[in-house]
Amino acid sequence: MTERSPHGRGFGLRLGLGVTTLVACLATMVWPDWIEEVFHIDPDRGNGTLEAAIVVVLGAVSIVSLAQAWSIRRRATDV
Repeated sequence: MTERSPHGRGFGLRLGLGVTTLVACLATMVWPDWIEEVFHIDPDRGNGTLEAAIVVVLGAVSIVSLAQAWSIRRRATDV
């Protein structure tokens, strides 16, 4: 049987979400046309507003998730 992390499941979920959204955010910054190329659609008709919105939303989710994971880890190690 595996030992449970002292941080609990919340830490791993928030860390995973934060890292995943950070990678997606960076990928969108580097390759902004991935939506058009992968899905063969152009929802913003090439003006880049969708890509900018994706970067902002994913960046915000990354910051919040990673901050929560850090907070959980800090509380677990302070006890």
